[in-house]
Amino acid sequence: MTVIIICSMALTPLMVILHDRLAPGAALSADGVEAPKDLKARILLIGFDRVGQIVSQPLLARGHSLSIIEPTPA
Repeated sequence: MTVIIICSMALTPLMVILHDRLAPGAALSADGVEAPKDLKARILLIGFDRVGQIVSQPLLARGHSLSIIEPTPA
C-alpha cells in the first residue's frame, strides 16, 4: 500500500506536465464580448460586486477617478 501511494505521488506531477505538453490547448473566444469604451480614468476596476464596492470607496474618497467594467450587470 505504501509503495502504491509513493508511486502515485511521484508520478502525478509528471503526468500533469506531460498532459500539458501533449494535449491541445483550448481556443479562447471573444464572441459576445463588447470592447470597453471611454475608459479615461487612471484606475480600472473590473467587477463591482461587494468587494468591488468596498475597494472603490477609499479610492473615491481620496479623489481618484475610476473606470468600472462589470461583466455581469444585475
